[in-house]
Amino acid sequence: MLDLLFPFLLRCPVCEGAPARECLPWCETCRSSLQRCPPLCPGCAGVGCPPVGPCSRPWRLFAPELPRPFRIEARYLLVGAGYRLLRDWKRRPGRSSSRFILSPDPSPTADWPLGETPVLVPVPQHRARSWRLGHHPAGAVAEWLGRQRGLAVVPALELGPQPGQAGTRQARLNREARLSQRFSFRLAQGQPVPAHAVVVDDFLTTGLTARAAAQALRAAGTRRVDFYFLGFRPELSRSELTRPEASRPG
Repeated sequence: MLDLLFPFLLRCPVCEGAPARECLPWCETCRSSLQRCPPLCPGCAGVGCPPVGPCSRPWRLFAPELPRPFRIEARYLLVGAGYRLLRDWKRRPGRSSSRFILSPDPSPTADWPLGETPVLVPVPQHRARSWRLGHHPAGAVAEWLGRQRGLAVVPALELGPQPGQAGTRQARLNREARLSQRFSFRLAQGQPVPAHAVVVDDFLTTGLTARAAAQALRAAGTRRVDFYFLGFRPELSRSELTRPEASRPG
């Protein structure tokens, strides 16, 4: 509420600049740094691969345990000031910031090959983390995407009996610590098994959370699993982004 009544008292949480009314609490410079994510390769979950043909980086195969093909979509790139802006929304959501981040998506509704309308399954989150953040980011993204594409949101998953650190304070962990995590999900009690599900999460970084959710759905009987993320953090070098024919690094 204060961000609407007294915008002149605020400073951009990313760069301390003067915020712009159109995207409170962020400034115009940080807003313009938010980049739309290009199409992601269903093979390596990266950018730069040819739209038709085999993946240019087969050694980086994303979720090799899942049957192919499947779709991977993301709305924004987690790079530079845009990454800090999205991270700030995740930690401190507001009405103005949510309206800007989750603005109408002009992307057309996908043609699903199974001939069945998929359901959106947000990655579950610990109650303690939801209380700490003040919201459930994956759930908010799923609700927004459902309105945009006319799809139902189904909380088909819940945390397993030993979730460990899954979904808790990952921003404080380095890459090695994240990769060593073990995630546990299972079909939520009383929920039917969806034939076709789209796993929805806020950020795609290591991919371990989304893969664990997809494996739980597959184990329950889901035939096809796709993925949608609000933000995607590329881990490829600039040369790989501009030269998809680059060979595997030695």
